[in-house]
Amino acid sequence: MLNVIDYGMNIQEAVDAPRFHQQWLPETTNIERFALSPDTQKILEGWGQKFSGPQPANHVAAILVGAPSLGGKPVGKNRFYGANDPRRNSGLALGY
Repeated sequence: MLNVIDYGMNIQEAVDAPRFHQQWLPETTNIERFALSPDTQKILEGWGQKFSGPQPANHVAAILVGAPSLGGKPVGKNRFYGANDPRRNSGLALGY
């Protein structure tokens, strides 16, 4: 939802975007390919951050009500916009 709210992505772009996961312990951040630029990753590693590959793919399905993006216009009479995660291709988000 941060990508929709803060970066103006539509709901499908937000679900598709590369992800990272960090929790307090273990002190390693899991990153998907393209989640960080190589320069940013190098700077963070210089500060002591540790990185590893992505976790097994989770599945996200999201529905945004009103328009495909915040501040956007509805498409026809559609008011519900679904996005399905391409990482596992298991499921379907539909609006009606």
